[in-house]
Amino acid sequence: MDILHIQSNLKIALPVGLSFFTFSELSYIFDVYNGKSKPQKNIILFTLYVSFFGKISMGPIVSYHEMEDQLENRTLSKAQYASGMVLFSKGLIKKVLLADQLSYIYSILQNNTSTLGVWLLAISYMLQIYFDFSGYSDMAIGLSRFFGFDFKPNFDHPYTATSVQDFWRKWHISLSQWFRDYLYIPLGGNRVDKNTYIRNIFIVWFCTGLWHGANWTFILWGLYYGCLLLLEKFFLREKLEKLPKPISHIYTLLVVLIGWVFFMSPNITTAFTTLGKMISIGTTTFANNQAKFMLKSYFILFVLAILLSTKVYDRIQIFVYNQYKMKAVYTTWTIYIILFIVCIAFIVGGTYHSFLYFAF
Repeated sequence: MDILHIQSNLKIALPVGLSFFTFSELSYIFDVYNGKSKPQKNIILFTLYVSFFGKISMGPIVSYHEMEDQLENRTLSKAQYASGMVLFSKGLIKKVLLADQLSYIYSILQNNTSTLGVWLLAISYMLQIYFDFSGYSDMAIGLSRFFGFDFKPNFDHPYTATSVQDFWRKWHISLSQWFRDYLYIPLGGNRVDKNTYIRNIFIVWFCTGLWHGANWTFILWGLYYGCLLLLEKFFLREKLEKLPKPISHIYTLLVVLIGWVFFMSPNITTAFTTLGKMISIGTTTFANNQAKFMLKSYFILFVLAILLSTKVYDRIQIFVYNQYKMKAVYTTWTIYIILFIVCIAFIVGGTYHSFLYFAF
């Protein structure tokens, strides 16, 4: 019996945010050992770093050297509080009005047997996990600003990426940086011979998959990205650079979507069955009544979610602000307040779902 099977059978109850506690503590140890930071002699400040509630359950993963100075030297201002409130509201909107609605579509289509239904299932999960996780990150960073902490963004519109490498520069940025600083670079990074470099990539991505959970689907998901990054480095980089951006963008979205199929599946068999259904292997029809109904009923939600996962909103916001200055600020605040109240109504009404990344 393998260790993953034993872990799944024991059903051990673990503290919420255990992996984030662990990464924070390891970051402190490594930063002090490498001379990036001085040993923290104040147990209160050390505990504050490790267990600060804004980041502990789902990140972002803040390295100790990034937070060290802020533990003792923080400034509070109305501007910082206001920006934190806007960011928190934006995250709550992403979570409640987008991720939770996409979660409903995903749950309804779990057993759909049509090709269209399976594609909608995968796309809804792909969009849900982005708005869920980036929404929480925005909320955590916004809350942190209330207390004088300024953390870097954890997402940068990853679904606008034009390569897998570009995607991982934009998705869960703090996790990528943690593995880069504390595992990849100590292993030698890319300043080694080809075989050692390949070994380093596989070690990092095996650990990345395992970090998400002791399940073969997570490990396969991590190794899948390791293989793709190696393919891009040694074979595809020049070809991708020559392709028109829309084509390389579609390529990236497709391979990321396949990755999410592994990530969302309870086991490897289910993952490959789902991928087969996406190319009409094992399906009963191309589009059954349920799939057609869900697409028709939630078409606007899909379009809105896709648009908001790009930089369209940010560009519109900048354009409007440049044109109307303070009027745009007042209008933006009014919209956020209204949507914040709507979110509270959804939560009170019982349509709120827990964050996906609480499981990790």
